[in-house]
Amino acid sequence: MNSSVDPCSDFYEYACELLEKKTTPDEQIESGSAIGKAKFFYKLCLNESEIFDNWRTTFNEVVASFGGWPSLGHPVRDNISIEKLYGDMVAKFRADSLFKATVQPDDKNSEKHVLLVDQPALNLFARDFYVLAENEERLAYLQLIRDVLVLLHAPVQSATQDAEEIIEFETALANITMGDDQRHDIAELYTKMTLGQMKEQLSNFDWLVFFNESGKQISFGENTEVVVYGVEFLRRLNKLLPQFEKRRVVNYLEWCWFFKTMLRDLPDPFALTIFKFYKTLNLMNVQKVRWHGCVTRINSLMPMATSSIYVKNHFDHEAKKQVEEMISLIMEAFVDLLVSEDWLTEETKEFAKQKVHTMKQKIGYPDYLNNSESVDYEYRMFKVYDGGYYKTKFQFYEQYQRDVLERIAQPVDRERYCNSFFNAGVA
Repeated sequence: MNSSVDPCSDFYEYACELLEKKTTPDEQIESGSAIGKAKFFYKLCLNESEIFDNWRTTFNEVVASFGGWPSLGHPVRDNISIEKLYGDMVAKFRADSLFKATVQPDDKNSEKHVLLVDQPALNLFARDFYVLAENEERLAYLQLIRDVLVLLHAPVQSATQDAEEIIEFETALANITMGDDQRHDIAELYTKMTLGQMKEQLSNFDWLVFFNESGKQISFGENTEVVVYGVEFLRRLNKLLPQFEKRRVVNYLEWCWFFKTMLRDLPDPFALTIFKFYKTLNLMNVQKVRWHGCVTRINSLMPMATSSIYVKNHFDHEAKKQVEEMISLIMEAFVDLLVSEDWLTEETKEFAKQKVHTMKQKIGYPDYLNNSESVDYEYRMFKVYDGGYYKTKFQFYEQYQRDVLERIAQPVDRERYCNSFFNAGVA
């Protein structure tokens, strides 16, 4: 807030001026550095005229790589399976519309990474919007799909029918997901399987083809282990997929790709269309200014780079040092206390001391955010293209996903933070 401005004369400047100054990257670009790439991408994102003039070229290229989009009049390609199509979308665009597939530390063996499969991220966010009777949110979503398909030059009549079919499939998908109230016990949800077992038990989807398409730089075989959170969802998905023709599933997957990777960046008339949808869902009352969305996007794509900027400019480093010293003293005091406790055996005391000494302090932010070489190395393969917003964004997507998948062969880095900075701009 800028208290020097009268809120009665200019409430926006009063409430938001300092936020914009503090969160908007400055004009200076450090060529080749991670921060430089982040700032360059931010400038590309701000250039709405360039995006509007060139987005269609990128759109056509991607749709062609998918084998066409049936809703836009392209025939369904028999030589591209659902597994290959979705694998390609996961590899290049971090897709999570059919199910989530990623790599993360194994919850039952935190020293190693493992493939993980979980239920999908739904476009209406709340499962109830699908499973309850016709409601305002669902109708607004149906209207959004239809309007966007028409803006993409689909015939009005077929756009209406395809929109209804897309939401019908997505509703069926929502119906087989588990509600949040059923997902509290991680240990109960956890099931470890091999790809061979998944192939045998979930035979209506070729898991080997999917994983080898989504991670071409890695070879997955039938003995590759996968952790599934909620195997019942996959059993239901295995029964669901054969009930829908391929055309409808392809339309759903490509709609989700466009909705999550391109639509939210486009200027009017697309921006106005999605604003009306978000307003119905009570997610937005006024259209966001462009810079705000651009900061959010680069924050999502290059979190270490933006975290580094925040830490260097706004974090109290002395406070972090004081808290770390305080915690060290508490740990030392705890070890001293152990010695005087006569109800503990010597063996138990020794075990407790070892446990204290293996604890890692993660206060505020990791130290490597202050090391520009470490941050630059993290994003060394990220490329920026002058005048190519979507080309840059999609290269970031693909490289990010490649980096995540390559962790499967690496031990877990205990120094890595799960949430290393405060981000007020991301909901």
